[in-house]
Amino acid sequence: MTCEVKERFDRFDSDLRDSTKLNILYLDDDPMDHKLMKLFLRRSEGADNCDLTCVLNIAEARERLGAGGVDILVLDNRMPESPNFQVTLEKLGAIDDRTKLVVVSSEVEGEAFRKIDNPAHKPVAILEKSTLRSRVCDGFFETL
Repeated sequence: MTCEVKERFDRFDSDLRDSTKLNILYLDDDPMDHKLMKLFLRRSEGADNCDLTCVLNIAEARERLGAGGVDILVLDNRMPESPNFQVTLEKLGAIDDRTKLVVVSSEVEGEAFRKIDNPAHKPVAILEKSTLRSRVCDGFFETL
């Protein structure tokens, strides 16, 4: 096998392996929360099956979502440019129907959680930040 053909095969093989992983996009304005999520995910049962991309703002998230292939969107309930996740989702625009939504918040009893106007904004899960570590480490994302 020539060197060029081997390089192409290796690249194809790598792309094939990566396509079986869950692609998780984490939108949170706190870089420390990004570090914690990466740590929790590394310690999770399914760590080898997940690729995590962390972004700090809605513009970065919109760009990443536009590239496609996001299996799970995890977002903080409150962002500097949005009072709650529903407003954030409106600002993000169209999201692939196959992308599952998980909302993370320090308080999950607010109005934004009780009344969801747009069915496309209904999260598959709402996690309190205090339980995030145990849920992620227990393989939460792989159960979605």
